[in-house]
Amino acid sequence: HFMIPVEAISSTSDAKVQINHTLKHVINSPAYDPTLANQVRGTGLWQPYYDYYGYAPYWGGSVGYPL
Repeated sequence: HFMIPVEAISSTSDAKVQINHTLKHVINSPAYDPTLANQVRGTGLWQPYYDYYGYAPYWGGSVGYPL
């Protein structure tokens, strides 16, 4: 299992999700335990993934999504 920020997704289809990172980069990402996702409150669990992939997290206030 891997956690990839939604901002890393470049395209999707019925058969696959494309991201702007190599398989090697994904494999070397921080360890992810999906059982923690529903147990940990707040944003602390997700910050290492945003840092690793180089994206600003949505809760940081610097991300501007189109309305």
